[in-house]
Amino acid sequence: MAKRSDSFRRRHPTLIRVLLLIITLGVGAGFGVAYGAWALVCRGGKCPPVESLNDYTPRQTSKLYAADGRFIAELGNERRTLVKLDEIPLTVQQAFVITEDKRFYDHSGIDWRRVFGALARDILPTEYPVVQREAEAAVLYDYNPAKAKQLLAEAGFPNGLDVELTSYVLPQWGAAVQNYLQAAGIRAKLNQLQTAALIQRAKAGELRMYLGSWGSYSINDVSAILPNFFDGGADDYARDPDVIKWLVEGGSSNDPEARKKAYSAAIHRITEQAYWVPLHTYVTAYGFSKQLDFTPYADELPRFYLAKWK
Repeated sequence: MAKRSDSFRRRHPTLIRVLLLIITLGVGAGFGVAYGAWALVCRGGKCPPVESLNDYTPRQTSKLYAADGRFIAELGNERRTLVKLDEIPLTVQQAFVITEDKRFYDHSGIDWRRVFGALARDILPTEYPVVQREAEAAVLYDYNPAKAKQLLAEAGFPNGLDVELTSYVLPQWGAAVQNYLQAAGIRAKLNQLQTAALIQRAKAGELRMYLGSWGSYSINDVSAILPNFFDGGADDYARDPDVIKWLVEGGSSNDPEARKKAYSAAIHRITEQAYWVPLHTYVTAYGFSKQLDFTPYADELPRFYLAKWK
């Protein structure tokens, strides 16, 4: 083996020199970047001491409450509320640790196994399965106002019923839905609210029907929308244990077939029981003056209160 190695070096001296030069330059560049980063931040006593973390006071939001104690709104550039560590349940702490670094207690600060694993994942091509809504999974309904009236009569509402339809989207959309419901004998009183007010009432369980929108952070996938409305939380009016279970199963698996099976079951149940009626998709376009300093955000919510004139 030694003779073969020695023979290789003799046959390819230039290659060996180039490889050694590349390794030397790479190591030197790494040390140079590390030193430059340290010098930029910490040289000359500019690096803050660790003890300063004891007095760390980040910016928090201002919370507005009504006279009766109801929460109205939260104002500020950053949504943050400070709590002490002992005020956070142990299970929540463990959940954060597992989410960010499940080997947190197994290394001294830098998980070299994960470092090299991340490099391998960045270099090697990988795919994450995206499961879009399967048309055959949903229960489809033909437009039939006469059939709808018949079903209402069978349910004990021969003369139709009255209901409040609360909305924060365009009034024209609400009026269109109102007219469709009227044709089936459902007299919907349209109540147009600001977004924050509607969400507050919705989370309190005060709405019988509401018309809203969900951007899914521009991700056209069931995992980016269904869990927000059917995870058993405040936005979930159905609280169907099977749907909650299927969404957990679909969201915790990378197997395309397992995800498709779980999400298809959830979609079928949601549409079968009419928990939810997806209406349409649309694109939001913002236009503003060049004299306005306006920043669009990935969550598609225009924060006009942060805008200012240049």
